Amino acid sequence: MLDGDDVTARNLLVKAVEIDPQNGEARRMLGGVTARMAGVRLEDTNAGRQYMAHEAVDMIACAREAQADGQFELAISLLRRALAIDPTNAEAKSLMVTAETLQSQSMGY
Repeated sequence: MLDGDDVTARNLLVKAVEIDPQNGEARRMLGGVTARMAGVRLEDTNAGRQYMAHEAVDMIACAREAQADGQFELAISLLRRALAIDPTNAEAKSLMVTAETLQSQSMGY
């Protein structure tokens, strides 16, 4: 069964690529959404791997912001998701240690 958000995302990305065929970001995202909708494991396609790598980078950036705002639980959740995609990401690992330490300190441990 297709997720309505995927259908909407695909439709919008198709329009974005039609307007700007040189938009690499839209093309990459379209490939990832299309693969997911087709039931293809994202890690089994080049477009899917690119999509996942970009998602991990986005999650790390959001985690960095959450950590700066003192939202350690959110930061840790985002970093876990990023590390599930890219277990070797050194930045995510480092931020995880920092976020967990700051969370413990904020709880008085």
